[in-house]
Amino acid sequence: MAISLASASADAAGAHLRWRLGVAATTADVERSGDGVAWTPLGAAQASGEDVAFDDPGLAPGESAAYRLRVLSGSEVTVSQLTWVTAPAGPLARLSLRVLGARAGAAPTVLVSSAPGAQASLSLLDVAGRRLESAHLSGGTHAYTFERRPEPGLYFALLSQGSERRVARIVVTP
Repeated sequence: MAISLASASADAAGAHLRWRLGVAATTADVERSGDGVAWTPLGAAQASGEDVAFDDPGLAPGESAAYRLRVLSGSEVTVSQLTWVTAPAGPLARLSLRVLGARAGAAPTVLVSSAPGAQASLSLLDVAGRRLESAHLSGGTHAYTFERRPEPGLYFALLSQGSERRVARIVVTP
């Protein structure tokens, strides 16, 4: 069975996803992940013939999540490709920083949300507080992937904009 994403969007009400199946589904369940690795079942999607729809009101402003569809047709289970959706932060977004992924051999990725109209500074620090990498980002919501591929261990991401600061712990796993 082929599953294709018809649309994925987000607004103040949450995430809105639509998939198209090649056949009518017996069961279609949606799963959500904050890192693309660990998945949480959200519930059954609404099926209409070969189309499946799901709305997730739990996606908060500025938050990013991966979604996938698990379809049972007869005795066959098919899982869709994952799709990342980011809800708009809105004009009153506060400074936020969240780690999306960190594995050995891969550069860590963080989700950054900052007030529009002003630049934010993002740094990757080692456990001793040494700056390994830094970047300047425009205001808004960004998924940022550092260039550095750190060895397994403990690191920190530091986000600052004006007098506000946020720190996120990054544990790079083997």
